[in-house]
Amino acid sequence: MTIGLYGAAFIGTCLSWVLLTYFGRRQIWLVGLSALVVGQILIGVLSVVADKGHVGARWAQAGLMIGWLFTYDMTVGPVAYAIVGETSSTRLRNKTVGLARASYNVFSICFGVLMPYMLNPTKWNWAGKTGFFWAGIGLICLIWAYFRLPELKDRSFLEADIMFTRGVPARKFKTYVIEANADEHVQNDLK
Repeated sequence: MTIGLYGAAFIGTCLSWVLLTYFGRRQIWLVGLSALVVGQILIGVLSVVADKGHVGARWAQAGLMIGWLFTYDMTVGPVAYAIVGETSSTRLRNKTVGLARASYNVFSICFGVLMPYMLNPTKWNWAGKTGFFWAGIGLICLIWAYFRLPELKDRSFLEADIMFTRGVPARKFKTYVIEANADEHVQNDLK
């Protein structure tokens, strides 16, 4: 299982390089996160089925976990680094990256403390039903990303700053047209 997980992670990460070349970050993130949420729900459902004595459900869970990790490492995992580096405004990039990393570490500690309780048979004993918990977290992130995550593929940092300054909705970043003399307007807006 471990070798399969590492292999899936490596191949998924390599494929993410291709995806980043041809598709936008927002698109990859939304499709990938949607697939991950569905995968977590399926893992949870299979755990319920396995508790009723179906041995095949355990094997299906294991296969889904490999597929889930492959999907994560092809989409959400590596794309997060591109999003964090590209999405923040130029003036606030250092602070934004620092805040994002600090938030990630805080959540990692919290969930790292919760996971043993979720999985331990002498504590909460959720086993594969933790998939329902993670699907809920993923769904919250998916809703947020749909409304707030801008598409910045093939956009310059100046164009991003212009769109942020103008308050362009995140869903319209991909199709928003910036006029030729936008530099002059933005320099005045940013002062």
